[in-house]
Formats: sequence, structure tokens, C-alpha cells
Amino acid sequence: MLLSEHYLDGYTRTLAGCCEAVGVPYVEAHRALLEARGAAALLRVYLEAEPDASWWGEVRDAANVICWPSGLSASGKRLSRGASAIGSDSMDSVIRALERVVEPPYHSGYFALVDRVLADGKVTLTERRALDDFAFARGLSREDITSLNRSYMMAVVRACTDDQILTQAEKARIIQFATLLEVDALDLTALLAIAVRDSFAVDGAVALRPHDEIVLTGMSDAEKSELANVAEGLGLAVWPRVRRGCTVVVARDAESQSGKARSARELGIPVVDVSMFEASVERLRGLRNASE
Repeated sequence: MLLSEHYLDGYTRTLAGCCEAVGVPYVEAHRALLEARGAAALLRVYLEAEPDASWWGEVRDAANVICWPSGLSASGKRLSRGASAIGSDSMDSVIRALERVVEPPYHSGYFALVDRVLADGKVTLTERRALDDFAFARGLSREDITSLNRSYMMAVVRACTDDQILTQAEKARIIQFATLLEVDALDLTALLAIAVRDSFAVDGAVALRPHDEIVLTGMSDAEKSELANVAEGLGLAVWPRVRRGCTVVVARDAESQSGKARSARELGIPVVDVSMFEASVERLRGLRNASE
């Protein structure tokens, strides 16, 4: 998909779109084996188009050092991707519906207004009234506004995944904007799924710097004490409550619905689980060691 900008007439972000552009048969069923075959067929088209390109040697060398796992057990139950999620078929339909959103011709004025309203990460009563007045003046129904907000959020997702990497900060921004625009919870779940799907990589760690403020929630006092000692040892400030300026909220479960986690999402602050926080800490430790 990254190479589509070079080899295809135009740039497409999906595997299905790339395959369609070169006439490669592909069924968009979101199954790993089908996606692997589609990607392999697409790679063959690129290789045949420019077999002597310099980068093929580089990627071949990189592929040759990959250590594939051995001794995998075949006794486990086969599970198709997404099959474990309740209502996965419903989610697929929600995703398809979101991707079919057609931006109405009057979107530019509304989007410009929403840009201004969301610029500071909050919606005041005055700003809410401005949005209502805009809708009333143009005869927009509640359904029209819902459609516009979905369309706006799709644009936000495209902006966040434009560089093919979805960071925790970008994920938090999607959640924050969707919350402020009162986007339906199911639509928000679909938006996040689209963001992950359209990203080449998802960065689970958070960029931390000394003196950054972190908040711990949804865990025992012993767990908090242990994480606080690690954090403070690296110069991080452990704060008792969520406020603007905090860098991250750490919970036992990234989907925590604690008051602190909900406040963080409203403020656009990433909420990560302990393993993601540990990865963030390791990255900070590595940067500090490199500077020393």
C-alpha cells in the first residue's frame, strides 16, 4: 500500500483498492490468508513493473533476517479475525456505512465552524449555541447534523492516519472529538477500527519526557506504588487527578470507565494499560541512557 503512490495511478490506502487498481482478484473479507494472498499478488505486480529497483534488494535483505516462529501447536481452535467480537457482523456494517458517508455540499461552512469550536478541546455553551444556530439557519435536521459529524470524524481519522502511523495521542484525539460532537458509541468504535485498519503501524507507547505528569487509576494501591516508584525514578510526576496538561492516564485496562479515565478522554489525554505504559517507560529510559 505504501508503494501504491509510486506504482499506481493515484494513492489508495486500502489493500482492496490497490488490488482493484491493477486488476488483481481480491475478496475484501478481512481474513488473514486472503489478505496475505492479495498482498503477495500486488507485490508481484510491483516487481514485474520495476524488477531492478534499488529498494528490492534492501527489503529482501530485511526479510531474510526475520525469524519465523517454529514448533507452533495446531491443537488450538482456529479463529477468524474479528470472530471473537460480539456483533462483529454489525460492526462491519457500521464501518461500511461510515465509509460510504457522502459529504453534503454545505459541509465546508459547518466543518470550518466545528474546527473553530474544537480548537481548544472543549465545547462551551456559547459554542454549542453557535452550532445550533448554524443548523437552524440552514434548516438542518438532527439527522443532518449527525451525518455531518460522522463525515467530519471520518476526515479526522484520515488526518490521523495520513502518515500510516496511529499514535496514542491521535487515538485520544479521535475519542475526544467524537465525544465532544456526541458521536454514537458504536460509530466511535467503528472510527477507531477504521483508524487501526488504515494504519501501517499502531504505536502503543506514549512519548514521555522528564517532568511529564501521569495519573494512575483502576489498580490496587500496591500496583500504584510500584508504578509510581518507576515513574518518579525517571523524573515523571505522578499526579492524583486528571487535569489539562497531563500526558497520560495509566489504567489496568485501557478501556477503563473510571472517572479519571473518562475525564482523560474528554480532555484528549491518552489512556493506556500497564503494558503500554511500561513500553513508554522503556522508550524514555533508552532516550535518557542515549543522552548520557
